[in-house]
Amino acid sequence: MKTVEEIRRANLFLLIEEAGSAAKLSAITGIAAAYISQVGRAVVHSSGTKPRTIGTDQARRFEAKMGKPRGWMDTDHSALNVASDLNGREGQLVGLFRLLNDTEQIELVNDITKRLKRAPDSGPAGDVYDLRH
Repeated sequence: MKTVEEIRRANLFLLIEEAGSAAKLSAITGIAAAYISQVGRAVVHSSGTKPRTIGTDQARRFEAKMGKPRGWMDTDHSALNVASDLNGREGQLVGLFRLLNDTEQIELVNDITKRLKRAPDSGPAGDVYDLRH
């Protein structure tokens, strides 16, 4: 299992990608670009042998400035990375599905199956459903 430090570091890369660069992330958050770079590269802290990490205060600041919910930096989002052959919505759905426990997955599949059985056919093949309800 990943440590919170490893999760926050991985999420830092997601924020850098979202912002466009480490420099842009720094400008948005007001967090020093040097610090972002050192955490990203896991530079060893000058006071010891451990690499620099993102503390709780900094994690909350990243979240607030980047419009993420509280605790986002502490959540492993790697489950959301799925096969590249899926389109955006498909990939998002698969990623979210993987975050559910077995019981929740079964309930979701059953709910979707029931919904599809009630949906009217949309074309001659009857294989396209409007799930926006």
